[in-house]
Amino acid sequence: MQNLGVDGYLCGGTVRDLLLNRPFRDVDVVLNDRVLEAADLFHKKLNAPFFVLDKERQVARVVCGDGNWDFTGFRNHTIEGDLKKRDFTINAMAVSWEDFYPARSLDRVIDPFRGLSGLQNRLVIPVAEGSMAQDPLRMLRAFRISAELGFVIDPLVNRDIERLHTEIAGVAAERIVEELDRTFLLPDSAKTWRILGESVLFDSLFPELKLMKHCEQGGYHHLDVWQHTVLALENFERFLTEIPGLFDEQSEAVQQYLKAIPGSLDRTRLLKWATIVHDIGKPQTRELKEPGRWRFHGHDQVGADLAQHLFNRLKFARKDTQLISVIIQHHLRPLNLFNLEQRSDDDFRKFFRAVGPEAIGVLLISYGDLTAARGALADPQREPLFVQLLQQMIAYYYKEYYPVMNMPELVKGRDLMVVLQMKPGPLMGELLREIREAQMGGVLHDRDEAFDFARNWLKAAAERK
Repeated sequence: MQNLGVDGYLCGGTVRDLLLNRPFRDVDVVLNDRVLEAADLFHKKLNAPFFVLDKERQVARVVCGDGNWDFTGFRNHTIEGDLKKRDFTINAMAVSWEDFYPARSLDRVIDPFRGLSGLQNRLVIPVAEGSMAQDPLRMLRAFRISAELGFVIDPLVNRDIERLHTEIAGVAAERIVEELDRTFLLPDSAKTWRILGESVLFDSLFPELKLMKHCEQGGYHHLDVWQHTVLALENFERFLTEIPGLFDEQSEAVQQYLKAIPGSLDRTRLLKWATIVHDIGKPQTRELKEPGRWRFHGHDQVGADLAQHLFNRLKFARKDTQLISVIIQHHLRPLNLFNLEQRSDDDFRKFFRAVGPEAIGVLLISYGDLTAARGALADPQREPLFVQLLQQMIAYYYKEYYPVMNMPELVKGRDLMVVLQMKPGPLMGELLREIREAQMGGVLHDRDEAFDFARNWLKAAAERK
C-alpha cells in the first residue's frame, strides 16, 4: 500500500476471524484510493487471477487458492463511514494494513461500533438502526453467522425480522441460496434449520415448506411433517459421521460418493437439501385413513414435482434440481424394501436399476427418515435392523451390482435390427431392457445366449397379442 501512497485496511469478517483465531479463505481489503491499481499489483506479485468486478465503483478480486481477496474503495468517504454501512458489529471492525503487515498485529483494531464487545459476549448485533432494511438478506445472514460462530442473535435482529420478513422476497435468489448453502457446510446444520423454521422469516422464504408445519401425521410418526423433517436432517448428519465404521471396505467409496460434485454442489449438500424437502408433497396428499392416522399416497412423486418448482424459483443449477427431484421421487423405496418379509439380490438389483446413480444417496437419507419416525406404530428395535439392510445393500452395490453394471452390453439396438430384422421403437427398447436385466442377473453370458433370449421373448410377446 505504501508503494501507491494509499491507506489500506483489512475489514469485516477477515478481522473478526483473525480475532477469533478461526481459519478463513476470503479477505476484505478497503482502500481510500487507487483500488484497481492495488489489486493489479497484488495479483502480479502472487501471479494469481485478477478480475475487475465493478470498474465504476472500484471493486476488484484476486483469486488466491480456494479464497478471494476483494479490493474495494470506501463506501462512505472514511473507514469509519465504510464500517457503518456493514451488517453486524462483529463484522464492522478494521485494522490498518501498515499496523497488521508484516507482524500480523491486532493491537490497534478500529472498532467504532463495539464489535469487540460483540465478540466477547458472543452476540450478533446490528451495526445501526435500519441495518436490516438496507439489505433484507442480512436477516438470513444473521442465522448463518450465528450458526457458524455459535453466537446468539440479538433481540434487535429478531424484532426487525418480525417487522421486515416479507422484504426477503425482493432479494435475489442466488444470494439467498448462497447463505443457505453455507449452513449446509456445517456438520450440524439441522440446528440452524430448526431455529430458522420457528421464525416468520422462514415462512416468507419458503411458502412451499410453510405448509409442512402443523401438518400432523400419526401412525408411525410422533411429529408433524416439518418437525420430522428437521429431525431427519439431524439424524442424517449424525449418520454421516458414523460412515467410516459402518460399511467396512465400502466406507471409502461411500465417502467419495458424498464428496463428488455431479452438478454445482457436492453430494453431501445435495442430500441435505433433499432431506429438507423430501416430504414437501405430504400436505397436498394428506388423507385421513382412520382417527389419528393419515395417509400420504403419492407424496413422493408430488414432492418431486413441487421440489422442481421450488428449486427453479431459487434458480438452482438444472443438474442439481434434477438430482434432488430424483432422490425425493425414490426416497420411499428403501423403507418399502425394509417392510418386505423377505428380500433377495433380485430386489436389490431392481432397486439400484430403478433409482440409478443416486441410489447410494437415497439409501443414506432414508436412515434419517426412518429414525425420525417414532410414533405409536413404530418398532423401537427397527433402527439396527434397518442399518443392517443398508449395509447389505451398499455391499451388494459395490461388490456385485456396480461391476456388472459397467460390463459392456451383450447386444445393442443395431444388432437386433441386423440379426432379427427389428425396427426401432418401444418394443425394441423394452427388449433391450429385458436383455440387460437378464445379463445383470447372471442369466445371459454371451451374444448367442442374448439372441436366443430375444427370439423367445419376441415369440412370447407375439403370442400375447
